[in-house]
Amino acid sequence: MQIAWLPNIYFELGTHLLRLTTLSRLSLVEGLEKYIMLKRASIVLLALLLLPGLALAQSQTRATFFVGKLFTDGNPGEVDVTLSCNTGLPLNQTKSIAPLISASDYVDFVVTDFDEGEMDCDVTESAPAGYTPLYFFGRTTEELPLSLADAQAGEGQQGFGLSDEGCFFEDVPNEENAEGDLFCLVINYPDPVEVSITKDWVIEGEHLNGVSTDYRVSLVCDGPIVSANNGGHIKNIADPLATVGAGLVFWNWNGSADETFIAEVRPDSFGSNNCQVFETVFDSAVEVDNNCGSIDIDVGNDVSCTIVNTVFFEGIPTLSQYGLAILVLLMAGVGFVGFRRFA
Repeated sequence: MQIAWLPNIYFELGTHLLRLTTLSRLSLVEGLEKYIMLKRASIVLLALLLLPGLALAQSQTRATFFVGKLFTDGNPGEVDVTLSCNTGLPLNQTKSIAPLISASDYVDFVVTDFDEGEMDCDVTESAPAGYTPLYFFGRTTEELPLSLADAQAGEGQQGFGLSDEGCFFEDVPNEENAEGDLFCLVINYPDPVEVSITKDWVIEGEHLNGVSTDYRVSLVCDGPIVSANNGGHIKNIADPLATVGAGLVFWNWNGSADETFIAEVRPDSFGSNNCQVFETVFDSAVEVDNNCGSIDIDVGNDVSCTIVNTVFFEGIPTLSQYGLAILVLLMAGVGFVGFRRFA
């Protein structure tokens, strides 16, 4: 604060005092005494005006939290993120943030007027439906991270941590006394989507008469199949990133009766994942009505479909054992008569 104008105050005070002594016929000594008294009073008044401001400037604390957001499937949507602290101003603040493109996209939360080393804060998001959050947090002297890999690979992090509940900062110091920036990176992973395939048989007739009901149902997806309920062969259970062919993964089920097959598929490309369902039957007498075909895989939306196999068997009319016996006797009688006529 500039205080160079103080001598001017004293000069003006002295000038007025000299005038006062002249007009009131006061002695020079009395005038000097009054001048000294006024000077002291002005210093006290100045102290009363300046010291509270100086004390406030010296005692004010400040902390800045940088918060960033990522979706692993490329979702461009914004989310609400809240910073809550046990002391300081404000105690709670919420901002809407978009996914990171560069380090400048981090959103800053500022808290002031707290007791240094006694403030604890946490950062949480309103997680969108169908996603699970992962929080990475700490203090860094490097550029703010743009991915979990960047954050883990950085050499300037201090006290960093991973959590699925929030970013947590304890005993936060005044930023003037701290090294590096406090950061919180929130990463959202899509939850697996359940794909349910129901297999139904319709048998028309009393007997299959040797018709095979064996079949194979195949699920082919352009996103990772992370689990399935039974049987078959899969390429990506152990390694969710493994692919077959042109970026596709698959699972096969084998069966011969009514059954429901369930798989979980994790979307990895926002709004564009798809699965195809195929069935292979091993008898030409089986008709297939595949209501599954192409299935869109969207975050937070489970899907189900049905495949119906039908066998038509009309059969040939038959006689009971008694009918067969009578038929044999009739045929034998006709044969006997014919033999007598032509013998």
